[in-house]
Amino acid sequence: METINEITARIRELREVCDYTQEKLAEELGIPAEQYASYEQNGDFPISVIYEIANKFGVDFHELVTG
Repeated sequence: METINEITARIRELREVCDYTQEKLAEELGIPAEQYASYEQNGDFPISVIYEIANKFGVDFHELVTG
């Protein structure tokens, strides 16, 4: 099973590869930038946000979560 840190690292890498700042992604997800930054820093992404990120970047949710 993947750890939260590994999932968070994949999300961060995906965001960076797609040339998104934390602020830009937060805006597109409809959440405050500070809240998104906290998710990425602490690894406490709600599953619904992970799902939205997967859809946003066109990746399979399962792949994003399991690597």
